[in-house]
Amino acid sequence: MNNEEVFFSKFRLKHGDKEMYIGSKAISAHEGEVLKLLQSQESVRIGDIVRWLNRMGSHETFEAPQKKTTVRKVYQIIRNLRELGCPIVGDHHGIWIAKSVEEVEAFAYHLEQKARSDVASMLHLKKQMLKMVNINPHSLFDSLNLDLDKTTV
Repeated sequence: MNNEEVFFSKFRLKHGDKEMYIGSKAISAHEGEVLKLLQSQESVRIGDIVRWLNRMGSHETFEAPQKKTTVRKVYQIIRNLRELGCPIVGDHHGIWIAKSVEEVEAFAYHLEQKARSDVASMLHLKKQMLKMVNINPHSLFDSLNLDLDKTTV
């Protein structure tokens, strides 16, 4: 087994008496169900996960038994699994567990490009909004006494 196979093999579910684990960390039943679904499919859409979990019952019945699992809750489950070290990646077709370092790198690159695009859009919108109220966007920086030509990021 090479290093990459060892790295990705640790994301298999281990079943205890009543709990499931990623490595040595216990996960919730719904996190385990989402992880099992991701392991059984090439790619899964978020909406399909929501419908599937709702067929199983409410996500957190102890908090709000009348509520159904939402897209927001599924994204939280995915964030939790990622924080535990599960390499969940995705694109506009769905999400899946990465099978290689290259998939993780491609996903990280995609995230960075999306973030750069979002920031550029927001800065453009900010500039347009300030122009609407006759404020020079550059005058905001002048009040900070920053020498932007010498500042590096």
